[in-house]
Amino acid sequence: MRSSFVSRIKKTLRFIGLVAICFLLFANAHEYLRHHFFNLIQAAWSLFIQKEGTTTPGFASNIAWPLISIAVAWYLIRKERGKGAAEVHFREEAKLAMRVIVIVAILIYGPMAIWCVVRAVYDDHHNMASRWQAVVNEKENLRNELKQRDEYIQRLKAISCPTCPADRQSRSQQASVPETIHDVLAEVRITCDLKNPSHIPDDVMEAAEPLDSYLEGTRGKAYLEFGRAYYKRAEEEGKAIAIEDFRLPPKSDLVGNPVSSILGYSLFHIEDRAVAGGIFSRCTFVEVTLRINGRDVFRHAESAVYTLGPTTGWKFDMHLIGMKAP
Repeated sequence: MRSSFVSRIKKTLRFIGLVAICFLLFANAHEYLRHHFFNLIQAAWSLFIQKEGTTTPGFASNIAWPLISIAVAWYLIRKERGKGAAEVHFREEAKLAMRVIVIVAILIYGPMAIWCVVRAVYDDHHNMASRWQAVVNEKENLRNELKQRDEYIQRLKAISCPTCPADRQSRSQQASVPETIHDVLAEVRITCDLKNPSHIPDDVMEAAEPLDSYLEGTRGKAYLEFGRAYYKRAEEEGKAIAIEDFRLPPKSDLVGNPVSSILGYSLFHIEDRAVAGGIFSRCTFVEVTLRINGRDVFRHAESAVYTLGPTTGWKFDMHLIGMKAP
């Protein structure tokens, strides 16, 4: 029964060695696979050493000292009893001792080594998937920015020429009819530190959030509803920009009022949930832009340091100093 067990161990080791040799031969023909394979082995080994609570020299010494002990015993027996006694000792005791060392090492370290290899492969796949997701998010953000740029160009085309006679006459005819508010957009950009630099959140195109962000002033409060939230990486390593849009609801009392009525508001209360969810650790920079009918009436940026909780967002007030009616 013992010989059968030893035979199974030998067959298992031969099979693992054969698979490793085949993979090495295949990887050697593909430089990327070879590089990737050795990176995985290095990650698995680092994880194995960490879990065992030792270092590479320390682990090697644990394996080496029983083998050295067998070699020293064989040398002393040969020196004191002769070569024949040493050969008998090697056949009867040293071989058995080495088998025991190999079997015990496999039983003790084998399960942990297998777990470390599987974990290294999983972590590598997870990181790669996160990087691909970040690329997809960047592509979507670029597409949205291009769309905003095209909309801005169209708005510029619609602006009349102040020196053209035809446009001057048209403006004089329309001067008696004041422009009214039909769209209010507030864009909040917050730069934050990522807890995991390789992962940024998914974009949120719509959400059922309460109306808790508002403009406030002598005219009372004008509540704004959530539009969308999207994310892109900042130039600084380990940071990302959370961008959240707020819009005036279609049934707001502010719709239809003259654009000059926006000057009756002096404060913008913001409850930003784009930075919630435990993805970010703290906020370091904020920029707020307010647009009326597609034209900027207020823009302000400042440095800020705000430590985020595990689930809550950031509530703050922005004073609309210097706001001008379009």
